[in-house]
Amino acid sequence: MGVTVGEDRLPSVAGLLALDVYPQQHLPDTGLQAVLAPGPDRSQTRALDSRRLDGPIPRMLADAPAWVSR
Repeated sequence: MGVTVGEDRLPSVAGLLALDVYPQQHLPDTGLQAVLAPGPDRSQTRALDSRRLDGPIPRMLADAPAWVSR
């Protein structure tokens, strides 16, 4: 399934992102950044709401719709 590579059977990047408990300990720049931008009038320059989603991909994908719906 591609979760390990090489003769040593080390985890692949895909394996880490999909199955590790907290893959950001090995790959700190991975994750999702969700931002609610201001409206088209642009009276505000900052984001109205922002959240960084981290953890394995299945958890990030489960948390994203919950953030969007609220």
